[in-house]
Order: sequence, then structure tokens, then C-alpha cells
Amino acid sequence: MASAAAQEGLRRSDVLLALGLALLISAAQAFQHWAFLRDLILPDTDDVMRLQQIRDWLGGQSWFDLSQHRLGFAPGLPMHWSRVDDLVPGGMIMALRPLVGTHSAELAAVLLWPGLLYATFILLSGRAALALEGSGRAGASTKTAMIIAALALPAVGMFAPGRIDHHGLQIVLLLAAVAGLVIEGTRARIFAGLACALSLAVGLETAPQIVALIGAALILGPGRNRVFLGALAGGVIVALPLFSIAQSIHMCDTLGAVLRHPQDCTTGPYGHVDPFLQRVWLHQVGEAQGLLHQPHPALIISYCTLLVAGCGAALWFARSRPEQRNACLLFAAPMLMSLAVALFQLRGAYIGAGLAAPVLAQMVGAARRKGALALAGAWLASAGVLHHLIGDDLDGAMARQEVVTAAQSPSFSSMGAGCIAPATLDALAKQHAGRIMAPMDVGSYLIAATPLRVFAAPYHRNNDGNLAMYHFFLASPDAAHAQARTLGVRYVLACPETFAEIKDEPQWPRSLAAMLHDGRAPGWLVPIPMAGSAAHLYDVQ
Repeated sequence: MASAAAQEGLRRSDVLLALGLALLISAAQAFQHWAFLRDLILPDTDDVMRLQQIRDWLGGQSWFDLSQHRLGFAPGLPMHWSRVDDLVPGGMIMALRPLVGTHSAELAAVLLWPGLLYATFILLSGRAALALEGSGRAGASTKTAMIIAALALPAVGMFAPGRIDHHGLQIVLLLAAVAGLVIEGTRARIFAGLACALSLAVGLETAPQIVALIGAALILGPGRNRVFLGALAGGVIVALPLFSIAQSIHMCDTLGAVLRHPQDCTTGPYGHVDPFLQRVWLHQVGEAQGLLHQPHPALIISYCTLLVAGCGAALWFARSRPEQRNACLLFAAPMLMSLAVALFQLRGAYIGAGLAAPVLAQMVGAARRKGALALAGAWLASAGVLHHLIGDDLDGAMARQEVVTAAQSPSFSSMGAGCIAPATLDALAKQHAGRIMAPMDVGSYLIAATPLRVFAAPYHRNNDGNLAMYHFFLASPDAAHAQARTLGVRYVLACPETFAEIKDEPQWPRSLAAMLHDGRAPGWLVPIPMAGSAAHLYDVQ
């Protein structure tokens, strides 16, 4: 499958290049968003919730209890994540806390963990490109693959500083699995099987790609890949009792849930979401919608161009280079599956884009021998960061509005002076403990930055808490007051950038949300000053 020279491994200069690229790009991103990162206001709601889950675990919460006890109704919300992705950042915090204090230890962890994954991703891309090389070309595309990988948006958006949620880890594990199958040898196949098992233990986002990879391995070499399948099965058997969380609700969003309660998977992981929440919230989440339901061409271009180019290159070389056929098809199968997933959920595209660099490096190498024009075209097709910029420019020209992609942190681009601004969170952290009624997207940040309990946060399991929040804000002021007494609400938070999703609801004109949006408040809400913040905090009387 690969030449002997290609099996020698990466050189020291390759390792230094990967580390240098990861350090340079991560440092630039951290500098750009330092005003938020230094206060541990992380790029995405999932990242900040992950940090809080790690804090709870280090603070004594059971390994097998991933409930967020300050979210939703008592006794809290069982989160669907496993502890796999908590291990490294949690270990970093434990090791550094006695030396530099809790805040600095957490800041170091949220910067170092994504950076390490980023460097690993670049290294694996180079190693896979080395294994893909045919006789006489060994090593020519290694550094090319690393450069393409370092700029491979949207995949590398999951490695930005602060991105400590599990998506980056899953991208690395999937690439490791494919690379392990492309590299000859028993140890490489064991490594590939264990990487697949660990990815499934983390979450089911990469399950379709892993199924496609298993299918390709069985078709292309069933005898040679028995070790891979055995390692995968053994890894799953070991991982399930270690990382499977005991849960009081059944949903098709973890491997354990699928195996224990397959009947709950007939409608998918979002089938249990209340229809009202699906309409006003879930259908507004861009990456949860398919390609054909995207309102902005920028999202399609930014997410899918690199994936399409990678699929095309893999299939072309599988056809034109017999000695690389099997290896290229092992890359093509999960990328094609990612493209199919993207038709239903756009997030499938950034998973598949993480596999594109090794085969695109082969395309650049082939174009180099055909002249400058072909080489320029190959680099343009391989430049994920360029696709992102083109998508944004095109959408700006057509829609005249900003579009946020996975490569651009959604919270960093829209925080402004509103609910997630440092001044707002600082003021809220000084309040007495109690229940706060706040917009959904703010919930995770409030849990991480304050002692408050929240009703709503953007998680599909939180039906009751999210419905309670919307029912409260869409109620008339008098009805909302009665709900506040019943629910034990102590504070109400209103933000200028929220509630756009419910302005078309028939209750809106007479609702508490509309009143607060206009800068007015009923008598039972007493304003609490928050210097430097555009948000409005009220004490419930």
C-alpha cells in the first residue's frame, strides 16, 4: 500500500514544522481574542460547559455522573458527553493548580489542549501523506500535507484556542484511524481500531464515517484488516464500562444508549426535542441543518469546498494510480460519507474536511509536474482558509450581513457588550446564589462564571428547562410574574441581541420579552445596575 521508504516515518524537520505551524497560528488566534480568553469566556457554549464539567469532576463529582446540577430542573440535566475528553485538560489543571493557581491553570489548559490536538492533526496529516506516496515519490508531499492541514478550515476551527469540546479530538481520532489503515503493519491496524473505539466512546458524531471506513476495510482487504476489526471490538468492550454514563433518560446520542435502548433511535438524537423548540431553536442552528436548508451560500462554500476537493482527489488517484488505489479509497469512503451526512447536518462537513490534506497533497505534487497554472489551481482547491474568505465575501456581497462559520468563533464574533460580555458576567458573579431566567445561549456561560442556577441552555435534552424559559418570556407580564413565583426565579436577564427567534410568535406583542426588548420593565422587576454592560439585570420582587 505504500513504499518502503514511506514507512520510515517523519523526519525531525517535519515534527518541528508541525509544532511551529500549530504554535504560530494558535498564538495569533489567542492574541486576537485575548480579551475574552483571559476571562475564560470560551469560543462556544459547548466549550465553556466542558470546562464546567471538568471543574465539577475535579471538585468531587463522580466520574460516572455527568449531570449538570445547576441546569434545568432538579436534580439537573444528564449531559450526553463522556469523560474521555476531560482527561487531558483535567490533568493539566490538576498539575498546574498548585503552581500557578486555579484561574491560570484553567487558562493554560484551554490554550494548550487545543494546540496539542492541532499539532497532532498536522503531524498525522503529514504521516498519512507519507504513507500514501508511491514508489519513487516517498516523502515529497509530507510538508505540503502539513501546510494544507494547518489551513484546513473548517476542520481546524475546532482547534482554535479555547475549543476544548470533543469535536477536535474526534477529528484527530478519525484521521488517526484512516492513517493507521493506510500504513502497513499490525501495530498500525491495532492503533486504527483503538482510535475508532475511542472516538465512539467520545460521541457518535463520527459513527457514520467509522462505519464507512469499516466497510471499505472489509471490501479492500478483509483478511489483512481482521486485526483492525478485533482492536475496534475490543476497544469498544473496554470503553463502554469505563466511559458509559448511567442516565435516567434514554436518547440516541451515545454508544451506550444505542446499544441499551435501540428503540429510542428510530427518530434520531433530536427526535425527542419538543416541536416548539425544534421550530424556534433547533431549526435556527446552522450546523444542525442540511446543505439544502442553508440560507447563506457562505456556509456551503466555507464548509464543503475542501471536502469536495478531497473526495475528488481521492477518487481520481484511486483510478489513475493502481498502487495507491486501496489507500485512496480508505480516505474516500469516510469523506464521501461526510458529504452525505452534510446533506442532513452541515457539521458532517468539518469532520470529513479533516481527512482531505493527505490526498490533496498528492494533487499538488501531481500538478507541480504539469506547470505553474496547474499548480496554482491545485493550491487554490486545497486552501481551506481561502474557501472560508471567499464564502464570507460572497455572502457579504449578496446578503450584506455577517455570517458565522465553524472556523470563526460564534461567541467571539457576536459577544459585543451583551449577555456574554466580561462586564456582564463580572456583575452577575457578584450576585447572591439563586435561579436566573435568561436567554438560552447565555446559560452555559452563566453556569461557568457565576454561582447562579439557570433554566435554559442550548442542549437537546433540556426540553423542560428550555420550554420554561420560552414560556416565561412569551407570557404576559402578569402571567410571567406568577410563573416566576412558582419556579422560584430570583433574577431575570435581558440582552439586546436575543429573542429574534420568537419575534414572529403570536404572543410576542403582549409578551414580557417584547416589553424588555423595548427597554421597559413591569413593576415587579427591579433593575440591578451593571456598569459597562448593555444587558439588563432585574431582581424579582
